[in-house]
Amino acid sequence: MHRSKQACVWLVDDSLMPAGLSAADMFEQLWSLPENWVEKPNSRRGGWSAVSTHTFNGDVRTYVKRQRNHCYRAIHLFGRLIPTARREWDSLIKLKDLGIPAPEAVIYGERRAKEGYQAVLITKALENYSNLTRALEELPSQEDRTPVIHAVVALLKRFHGSGIQHNSLSGEHIFMKNTGNGTWAAALIDLEKCRRSLTPFLGSARDLAYFLSHTPKLTTQNKDFLIQEYCSGQPAEYMTRLKDKITTRCRQKSWKNPWK
Repeated sequence: MHRSKQACVWLVDDSLMPAGLSAADMFEQLWSLPENWVEKPNSRRGGWSAVSTHTFNGDVRTYVKRQRNHCYRAIHLFGRLIPTARREWDSLIKLKDLGIPAPEAVIYGERRAKEGYQAVLITKALENYSNLTRALEELPSQEDRTPVIHAVVALLKRFHGSGIQHNSLSGEHIFMKNTGNGTWAAALIDLEKCRRSLTPFLGSARDLAYFLSHTPKLTTQNKDFLIQEYCSGQPAEYMTRLKDKITTRCRQKSWKNPWK
């Protein structure tokens, strides 16, 4: 970690930044990267967040998330304001340690300026991946979608089994890669709302409720197959409990019927 009075920068790969810079100068360089927006600044949480692309050293393609006053109150720090990008950085590092596929986090920095909290999170691009929504659009038949759903289920079972919940899971937040021979790989993105779940079951139910009601390209048949696969290896009553919990959660939140 590089630290100065006003800025902190964590580097996983030192080769991405010039040697000899102070933390303050390093952060200023990151904050001033070209604004090649793929997600323009949008206001929420009393601040804004935006994502751009940048290529380091001529061949390292990355996504750069910049935030200003885009914070949450950390209960474990007695309600202190923390940039949500730091929570995403922490989640990405944890998932890497657990071997759960997600973008590789390479740089994180934050500083306190007169305008408020500023944060920059840089992750390597997932090459040859596209989001689940797009993958489903290109695979209209149930037969073609089966290996995709297998990969999604395998990813989510590992993720939830580690006691983590995503809290904003949809087809836009799972990225898919066709690895050939009828198999697919899946990875999770946008982890700034991640947190430990009270129990793996509760985390599963909440994430799956959001996912099933916010991924419109999934057919009823797809959803039934996904739940059956997700519950494989569990006692028979587990699926009944899970489906009941998903249905109740969607009703409470006024979300779309998850089974249609």
